[in-house]
Amino acid sequence: LVVSACGVCVALAEQVSGSEAAFVRAMNDKLAELGLDGSFADCYGLSDQNQISARSIGLLSQMLIERFPRVLDYTAQTSIQFDGVWYGCTNCLLPGCSAAYPGADGLKTGSTTAAGKCLVGTAERDGRRMIAVLLGAPYSSIRASEMVALLDYGFATQVEATELPENPQPQPGAATLDEETAARRLYDLGLLRGQGTLPDGQPD
Repeated sequence: LVVSACGVCVALAEQVSGSEAAFVRAMNDKLAELGLDGSFADCYGLSDQNQISARSIGLLSQMLIERFPRVLDYTAQTSIQFDGVWYGCTNCLLPGCSAAYPGADGLKTGSTTAAGKCLVGTAERDGRRMIAVLLGAPYSSIRASEMVALLDYGFATQVEATELPENPQPQPGAATLDEETAARRLYDLGLLRGQGTLPDGQPD
């Protein structure tokens, strides 16, 4: 959790299920049980065949924190010592790090050629927890800055769950955002920065 130790993932998978392959099957069964989309090909996340949406990652992260809150005791650590060697984390939002974010205590970074630089960021302020998921950033610095923007936006606009309809449905005649309008709104909110061009061809 602190240093993305793939070997530890395999060791735990073998201990729990007898083999990594059996554990991966259990992972996919759990996704289906929870009603989340996606599928896993390994237990540590490096295979290009792993597929899961940002929404499902966010929901899975929420379930993890609610069921096992002690996970945050680990993901809040910026370094860890194992067998006499110190290892640093790659979550720049944690206290004392380059993009330290008030209240940040996790959750997990990731990086592959196919997925880019990814981060499930979480922070708590005034008893309210925010979880944000960022996939496909080209650089770690952009991953950090965009996560800060997402968390800022979330804390600024978050409403109580009781204020939201249980099963929101589109209203008859409600307008849907086309790609250009959606991108423009994100741009105006500062959630797109230096990552290419907007759908209308203007530089981002």
